[in-house]
Amino acid sequence: MLINLLRGSGIDGLAGIPPRRNNIVRPILSVTRKEIERYAKAMHLKFRNDSSNAKDDYTRNFLRNVIIPKLEERINPSLNETLFHESELFRAAALFTGKAADAAFTDAVSVPKVSIKKLMQYDPFLQQSVILRLMKVLKIEPAFTAVNAVVDLVNQQKGSIVEINKQWIAERTAEKIEFREHRAVNEFYFSIEKAGKLTAENFSITVKKSGVPGNKRNRNASIEYVDAESVKFPFIVRSWKPGDAFVPLGMKGKKKLSDFFGEQKLAAEEKNSIPIIESDGRIVWVAGKRLDDRCKLTDSTKSVYQLTFQTRQDNGKKDDHR
Repeated sequence: MLINLLRGSGIDGLAGIPPRRNNIVRPILSVTRKEIERYAKAMHLKFRNDSSNAKDDYTRNFLRNVIIPKLEERINPSLNETLFHESELFRAAALFTGKAADAAFTDAVSVPKVSIKKLMQYDPFLQQSVILRLMKVLKIEPAFTAVNAVVDLVNQQKGSIVEINKQWIAERTAEKIEFREHRAVNEFYFSIEKAGKLTAENFSITVKKSGVPGNKRNRNASIEYVDAESVKFPFIVRSWKPGDAFVPLGMKGKKKLSDFFGEQKLAAEEKNSIPIIESDGRIVWVAGKRLDDRCKLTDSTKSVYQLTFQTRQDNGKKDDHR
């Protein structure tokens, strides 16, 4: 129960381990270790102790051997008994709310998607319960910060994303909240070692030396000019990933790429196809969308690289024209 409380696992987690689950019965669950040791001594029974229980490397042992004794010493000498009785109360509450949560889950969820319209019909507690249960179904470690952030997607615009952890994201579409493994999308990764053209399946990126353009305010989204002294080879061309951030042109501070895409109201398919141009571990250009402010041309710029982004459709149009 204490582990679940610290990790944030909802009312079901606070209910702790039940004395009985299906055909598994735990008759001495409410008995403390000291009581068991006293009984074994009184009955002249040999007490076996797992040596690993003394190692504080494990979270459970750390709580049992270090934290709980301190809490008993400073706050509540009967902490184990108190926690057991509290878990019984939470177990009763979980049973009471469980039926409503089951019905809401069945109504609103089609794994791994949640209907926004249906989710909004329920009160905040049941909304959290629905998301928490879906996370458990998908075997995502539950955390209330993530649960609340996912629930809040109902109030966000289409394309908004919550990065749950390194493996999972939740995205708001027009009518759904969709859970997705971010590695399930079509990832790509290329390296441009010197000036030239990279041709991928669905796009091409060209890097070439250029003179300083007369008008530094470029209006062609497919072409960008960067200060050559702000970048270096190799240029990495890759798909975006959760955690990416850059300084959008005209801004001073960093912005998460997921937030930028949300503001642009881009669908998941489009986001996953946009090349991210990177140099020396830093995003230079979200191709066709926005340059990083740190790479822009200035009055002191002396050397320039021109970056050109073309999609397969663009190349097709050029071929047709010829």
